[in-house]
Amino acid sequence: MKLAYLFSGQGSQYEGMGQDLYDNYPEYRTVIDAASQACGFDIQAKVQDPAALANTATLQPMVVAMSLGVHQLLAPQLPVAQAHLGLSLGEYSALIAADAMTLQSGIQLVTKRGQLMQAASEKTAGKMVAVMTKDHERVASICAGITDHGFVSIANYNTAKQVVIGGDAEAVDLAQGLLDADGFKTIPLKVAGAFHTPLMTYAAANLAADLRQTAFQDPQVPTISNTTVKPFDHVNLAETLIDQITNPTHFAQCLVQLGALGIDTLVEVGPGHTLTGFTKKTLKGVKTYHVENQASLEQTITAIQGAM
Repeated sequence: MKLAYLFSGQGSQYEGMGQDLYDNYPEYRTVIDAASQACGFDIQAKVQDPAALANTATLQPMVVAMSLGVHQLLAPQLPVAQAHLGLSLGEYSALIAADAMTLQSGIQLVTKRGQLMQAASEKTAGKMVAVMTKDHERVASICAGITDHGFVSIANYNTAKQVVIGGDAEAVDLAQGLLDADGFKTIPLKVAGAFHTPLMTYAAANLAADLRQTAFQDPQVPTISNTTVKPFDHVNLAETLIDQITNPTHFAQCLVQLGALGIDTLVEVGPGHTLTGFTKKTLKGVKTYHVENQASLEQTITAIQGAM
């Protein structure tokens, strides 16, 4: 068995996430409480607060803390991971779990990242829309043709048949209209701003110094970057995470890289199962699991241990 972990990004959060894990597992509580100290607020109290879950500034450390708490419960009971992969925010969870940075420094970075991305979203009227198609070139061409109404481009390459466009709201609306007229299926996303586009330049510029001053180590588990589709190392880590804020994610290509490594079992940790869905549409013959509560934790451990 060759196992890798997938670390959830922002967008699948829900009220009460992780509460049963916090109530029943001391190891999970230890991670959440340490993360709360690092970010300056009570994470487990905030999971009951819809306003906090809708705010990028508070949400980002909450998602990372939950993902790391779940990983802490799984890692001692499952085979040693051969790779880590996170989506956007989830890259921080993946890197902390791989010991590329400490929990404290990682949560502090994520907390500031969330605050800056929230601020950038409030400074610009950004929007994102998912497009269900394998014709990525046509989507890119339509976006590139819009020049008089702001910026719009592909921000996320999630699967072979799904991309997300993002940019100035007016430009995104125009692109969506053109895509709809061409027969594409489009779905507006409930997000605070246009992530992974130049509209996040304010956040990238103001997080850069913190990232460059952080003492990173080489990840102890190979961790693939959404930005470069290559493994992180301590030399490229800061600059890659700076670039990540304003550059597209290439999650589908990263999954293909995991397949090339011979990964046959993927476990998504954190709220929701979005990445499991992307995996099923990208890799064939790979067993997938997601863990976000006590029931899925127990089911996953039982299934994987039974297959060992």
